[in-house]
Amino acid sequence: MNTEEETQIPLLPTHTPLSPDFSKDMGTPTQHSTTHGGINITDLTVNIPSSVRHSLSSQTNGKQPAPSRWGTLEFKLYYAVFLVVVPIMIWIPVSLSSPLHPNFPFYRNKLEDGWIPGRLVDNSDAQYRTFRNNIPVLSVAILLHLLVKYIASSLSPDSPSLTSRARRFNTPSSLMFNLIFSLITVTILHGINVLKIVLILFINYLLAKRLRGSRSSIIMTWVFNGAVLFGNEVFEGWKLGQWFEGLAWLDDHAGLYHRWYISFNITMLRLVSFTMDYYWACNKKGKDLDDLEGVKELSEKQRQALSHPDSIYSFSNFVAYALYPPLYLAGPIMTFNDFMWQHRYPNKQPPASTPIKGYTIRFLCSLLTMECILHFMYVVAIKDRKAWVGYTPAQISMVGFWNLIIVWLKVVDMEDISWLPCPYKNNGGNEFARLLS
Repeated sequence: MNTEEETQIPLLPTHTPLSPDFSKDMGTPTQHSTTHGGINITDLTVNIPSSVRHSLSSQTNGKQPAPSRWGTLEFKLYYAVFLVVVPIMIWIPVSLSSPLHPNFPFYRNKLEDGWIPGRLVDNSDAQYRTFRNNIPVLSVAILLHLLVKYIASSLSPDSPSLTSRARRFNTPSSLMFNLIFSLITVTILHGINVLKIVLILFINYLLAKRLRGSRSSIIMTWVFNGAVLFGNEVFEGWKLGQWFEGLAWLDDHAGLYHRWYISFNITMLRLVSFTMDYYWACNKKGKDLDDLEGVKELSEKQRQALSHPDSIYSFSNFVAYALYPPLYLAGPIMTFNDFMWQHRYPNKQPPASTPIKGYTIRFLCSLLTMECILHFMYVVAIKDRKAWVGYTPAQISMVGFWNLIIVWLKVVDMEDISWLPCPYKNNGGNEFARLLS
């Protein structure tokens, strides 16, 4: 047995069957490669910097990669088609959006004054309009959050190491900061509706705690949250005026985003995650830190598999996890165990600046691309007003195509699901619709 195999950290039990490659990932935190030969278009759209890995086949088999086909006759033909077809695909919706077009008056009232000189902007999509109009507020909130958190973390003592006895009771002050900031943020966003959200969280917490270690806790959590989601759609967020006429005035204080039940669809998955992690903790399905002698840092998969002491599964930590602003507003889904380990024992190594810069550049490019489309292609307004009378098949197809592009850019800008393939890169419309849902 070689030295590498002797020093490898023992594998941890997992909650669900994993691929054979799991044992290779569990030993030490995975070092992702972010080295490229240069910047390409996927770096600004669908590439996830942290997911770049070397091919296992090339490492194990030692085979040489196939020669590049970029300079072949086949690809030169693709370039020629691209230079002709793509400009036409852009020109068609731009020409349809001209004020001189006979259909322009049908959707003119859906347009607003834009920031690009001489252009109106199609800001008619209600979901994206909420995000777009509040970009300055969100930017200030993000900067304020980072500043206050930096000050709070610099004043708080360092968390104990993984090998210290204090680790069992370590609850960092950053969690209390996140709890307070989360409640303030959600209150500003949803106003009086924050009481409904906290009530739902409290019932979920009671189900997990009272039925601890029982399979019925998982079943009841799914049933309750499924009923809540169904009720949210039927009663449109359980407006108080529908049930008590004397409280109807409270519905007017619904914050910046009164449709709280839309974003709550993703929050529900975090509530289920808490119940599942607590169920495994009660049944000793996960390992304790005592089983990891000599480990200085936890890998991503270890943070998900390791359970916490019972005291960590508190209501305050649960609320801080469920309403943590970055995850609440945009996702993705992080397990409760992972969330708590990242607070209790953050990695000593600071995050690499390359992925952060990559994400920032990509967001700005996506945002500016969306702005250009909305200023020069009024396809959303055309679709809403059904102002396609007299259009040719090519023109109608381009209205539909660019509406899909806008939906994709909207998701990329507003949520962190950058793995979502662009419509023109999908194998079929059903696959794109499935990923969006």
